[in-house]
Formats: sequence, C-alpha cells, structure tokens
Amino acid sequence: MYYLVVAAIMLFMINIEATIFSIIFPLMTSTNSFAVPNLAIIVLTFVCLIRDDKKIVILAFVIGFFKDVVFGYYIGLYAFSYAFIAYWANITFRIFIDRHVVVFIVSVILAMVSFELLVWGINTLFGIIDVSFMQAFDRYFWGSLLLGSSFAAILYGPIIAMLERRGVSFYE
Repeated sequence: MYYLVVAAIMLFMINIEATIFSIIFPLMTSTNSFAVPNLAIIVLTFVCLIRDDKKIVILAFVIGFFKDVVFGYYIGLYAFSYAFIAYWANITFRIFIDRHVVVFIVSVILAMVSFELLVWGINTLFGIIDVSFMQAFDRYFWGSLLLGSSFAAILYGPIIAMLERRGVSFYE
C-alpha cells in the first residue's frame, strides 16, 4: 500500500510539473529560460529520506518508465535517471545518520544536478538535442536547481513535523 501511495504522489507531481508548472514558470522568467522545478526528484529524495529501502529504486524505475512512455522522446531515459537518483539518494542517506535539513537540501541539489546532467548527457549523446553545456546551464539547470531547492526547503519542515507526529523517527 505504501508503494502505491508513493507512486500516486510521484505521478501526480510529474503531471503537475508537466502541465501547470511548465506553463507558469516559463512565463515568470526570461524568454531564453525554461526553469521548472522537478517535483518528482524532490518526492523521490523525501521517500529515500523516510524509508531506507531498496525497493524504492524499482519504484523509481517504474515511474520513470511511465514518464518515458507518456512524456518521453524515447524509452529508458527517465527510467534510468530516476532509478539512478533513487539508488544514489539511498546511499547518501545511509551514510549520514543525522538527517538534518542541510543534508537533505544538499542531497536534493546534488540529485537535481545529477538528473539534469544525465538527461542532458544522454540526449546529447544520442543527438536528440544540440545544446552546449553552458547553454543548457543557462537555460535549464540554474532555474530548476533554485526552484527545486527552494521547494524542498519550504516543504521539508511541514512534512517532517507531520511524519514525526505520526511516529516516524529520523534519528537513530
């Protein structure tokens, strides 16, 4: 049941970022920029923070595969990227026992940087896009990183407080 709820939340966030946020945020930035916070990565890192479970990597792969089928240009890009980010976040949160907000925000930023670099690198490798690294950083990376880390920082406190009221302990 837990994994179905997480999958539903991630699919909802993917739909929000692909529909509403992709309309609102580009209108608020300059014409060359397309900055949209990647809410699915934020949810994925929250889940990896809460549960130390290897099945989350499989769940991330399935959600990424679904995103590939619905929104992707080809199959495998988001499936591989989400599974890699989930694996990396699980390892990161196992290393740091104290799951402080700073560790979480740094992990979200590194997860988003890894995700954006993976997507840019794979798309460049296969010739889907012809954008240099600096152009991609200027148009996509910086805005997504700033928006995503601020969303994560805003949501961290209320979500952790709600989970602690329900008895979830983060300190071992």
